[in-house]
Amino acid sequence: MKVQWGSCSPAGRITLNPLLVKAPRECIDYVLLHELCHLLHHNHSPKFYQALDRHMPRWRAIKEKLDNMVEEVFRG
Repeated sequence: MKVQWGSCSPAGRITLNPLLVKAPRECIDYVLLHELCHLLHHNHSPKFYQALDRHMPRWRAIKEKLDNMVEEVFRG
């Protein structure tokens, strides 16, 4: 199941899924950082991922953790 935890509009408006508050803090931090990186790079280009890597080197493991708890977050 794919879930959109956050989005960033072309105008720079960041919107977060309210159910994100049920996730662990590191997952919330990851989603916030992901959307903030979109303020610099409004795409998923190599530069976008370089920015994520620079500010949160473990983001891939944290994203996987969040992706694996989707059902738990939505159920609870």
